[in-house]
Amino acid sequence: MENTTAFEPIFLYREQELIENQKRLHTQWLAQIQNGIDTASELFDEPLTDDELTQIMLGGWKATEQIMRSKSQFPNAKIETLLDLKGKDSHQAKLALTNVATRSQAIKASIVDGKAVIGENVISELEEAYTHYTKSPDQNRLIYQAKELGDNIQDLLDKNVIHGTDISSICHSLKIIKYVNNDGLKIVPDLVAISKQ
Repeated sequence: MENTTAFEPIFLYREQELIENQKRLHTQWLAQIQNGIDTASELFDEPLTDDELTQIMLGGWKATEQIMRSKSQFPNAKIETLLDLKGKDSHQAKLALTNVATRSQAIKASIVDGKAVIGENVISELEEAYTHYTKSPDQNRLIYQAKELGDNIQDLLDKNVIHGTDISSICHSLKIIKYVNNDGLKIVPDLVAISKQ
């Protein structure tokens, strides 16, 4: 009977800058969604329910029109006429609702107490999407080999057997190691390159 061990992914790297950029973008989208539903809400005489705000968030201007018709004594009248009678204009609401539906779906937004909120799992899904692990036993072996290779080259470099000027071409040729020059030259596994193997 063959003794096999289960594959266990090894953490490679996290694209933290991309995660932070996406979080900022989602926050901007949330503000745009809130602005859209707030602007549309101003066209109504009474406060809207969370369900009605959700309809507006997901359906944009068309949903706003439908809700207006359902609340009007004149459901067949033109929306512009109904708004003119109230001294209101739809232009700002139409602009504010541009892209609200697609962005709210992208961040799985919902309405809670009149406020747009980002979906519960969106941030964790985002972090998961930009966090990379090995995908196979071969990649795991490559990490260990790259570390050992890097340590050996580092040792040769420290003993002046090879020169720092040669390191760039060596690392480039091997593709699984790279050099960093923080506090002196250091040879390390190239986790991004390994993740693509």
